[in-house]
Amino acid sequence: LGLPLANWQLPIIKNLEVSSPKGTTISAKLPLGGIGISRHFLDNELVQIARNEGVTVLEKHTVTGINFSENKFTISANQKTYEVDICVGS
Repeated sequence: LGLPLANWQLPIIKNLEVSSPKGTTISAKLPLGGIGISRHFLDNELVQIARNEGVTVLEKHTVTGINFSENKFTISANQKTYEVDICVGS
């Protein structure tokens, strides 16, 4: 996607631990490894890449409906309607 992950000096994750609300935990080694990255930071970087590629990014919109018909999405949000070929909700 164009993210310069190697330049960001992200922490390497070799073990995973998940806990339940009651405190029960499970642990597992990650043989392929992983990286630690802030969701906020990642989302911001992806938005910047999308904007640089000419994508219209709508923020602070509340989607009230999505319909797919004849290979197009019709999206209702903030009292407006948008017709698009590709729709990504996040």
